[in-house]
Amino acid sequence: PSDRDFSGRIVAQPVQLKNRARYGLSELELVQARTRAVLAVEGLRRVDYVPETDESFYEVPPGTEFDVARRLLASGGFEYVEPDWVVSIADNCPNDAAFSSQWQHDVMNSCEGWEFETGLPTVVVAICDTGIDTDHPDLMANRFEGYNAVQDVMESEGGDIQDIHGHGTRVTGFAAANGNNFIGVTGVGWNLGHRMMRVSEATSGGALMSVLTRAARKAADLGDQVINVSYSGVASASVQTAGEYARQRGAILLWAAGNDSTVVNGARNDSVLVVGGSNPTDGRWSGSNYGPLVDVFAPGENVYTTDLGGGYSGGWGTSYASPMVAGLCGLIFTVKPNATPREVEQIVRLGCADMGTPGVDAEHGYGRVDVARSLSLATFGGGGIGGSIYHDYNHNCVRNNHEVAVHRAVQLLDPWGDLIAAVNTNHQGFYHFPGLGVGEYTVKIERPSAAWYPTCTQGFTRTLRLTDPASWVASIGLIWLPAAGIQNKPTPE
Repeated sequence: PSDRDFSGRIVAQPVQLKNRARYGLSELELVQARTRAVLAVEGLRRVDYVPETDESFYEVPPGTEFDVARRLLASGGFEYVEPDWVVSIADNCPNDAAFSSQWQHDVMNSCEGWEFETGLPTVVVAICDTGIDTDHPDLMANRFEGYNAVQDVMESEGGDIQDIHGHGTRVTGFAAANGNNFIGVTGVGWNLGHRMMRVSEATSGGALMSVLTRAARKAADLGDQVINVSYSGVASASVQTAGEYARQRGAILLWAAGNDSTVVNGARNDSVLVVGGSNPTDGRWSGSNYGPLVDVFAPGENVYTTDLGGGYSGGWGTSYASPMVAGLCGLIFTVKPNATPREVEQIVRLGCADMGTPGVDAEHGYGRVDVARSLSLATFGGGGIGGSIYHDYNHNCVRNNHEVAVHRAVQLLDPWGDLIAAVNTNHQGFYHFPGLGVGEYTVKIERPSAAWYPTCTQGFTRTLRLTDPASWVASIGLIWLPAAGIQNKPTPE
């Protein structure tokens, strides 16, 4: 549910002069971009113009706002195009009795995020854990048939999914406790479906790694799009194998970073979304693991949730941070039902609030998740990436009118290094990759020869984060440096 309605109008702002340097555009390129914007809106009726902000408002058939916006953005001539929404007063927090005890929702901007989406029961989060209190009043709605991974038996065939420890009931509450029902607490994805994959027969809750990965694979086979494991052992090679298995079936696997307050080494661009724990001031919770393997953080210090016997309790741990992010992933899949697991992970990452050292860093990864920001990106984000490859005679990193094209092949890669698309620059040195979703992309150009070097330390690659609905420009200037010294090369390769 949303408190926004289409109005049959869109608002558009063309590329602005103040952003010319940021985009690496020459004056001529800026004029060309604005010309493309003018051509793109031909046939649309302009109903208003704000000269102070250079915003134009156009009438479009109701319900086509997104389609028209995507078409205009693909021209590369706009800063943004978006619906002129009919909005209501924002009051999206649920009425659950203990909602005020869940500080995590304030920090993650959950209420603002629920303005976009609260989930669909058909989008299922699988919880691989110690079982569930099947009679808990805050977990009864939207519960799917469970599975006992130790016995390898579905619930309908006698598989026991009752909680043998309590951990599983608590974890499920963070992901998908039923919301807006006047009782108890609220999960991040409070209208999502949830399924218990019980992994332990021990009262301690301990589980074999082979049983955990079996549960994850079974969840993917059942069609569940989000799978959460709140156990230690994330650095195990078999965890990555399970993550790859899940992604091949359209599911994303999340795993808790662990509670040893130690570095976890590995590569973030792998097959598992690893979650650490944060505190109320957006620092790392003191017990949380951290390091190169950890993608994002979520609240993990004294957070409140469902518990055995129909009750509620607070607790600490990355076990509780991870299902919050799992709930967010379910909401993103609801907004974008055809999204790939990688796209969902990208939206989670790019929606994060920064922690620690500015930018993505070794300790905090992408930062602390933000429900509102990620769901906004899922709803409105995307656009295109384009630019030009040119001979930067004066080394100023901006293409001037006299600087000629360098004709090369250009590749677009995802963060995992996989090729998305490849094009050749046109006779003016321009290239364009339209219609991209939210994500982090790398533009890579083919080096003309050993004598060519990039100016301004840009390198032959540029990494960009495509977040807001806009077309980003990645222009790369090159300089000809033969062994005899700097020379102007009038006809670049």
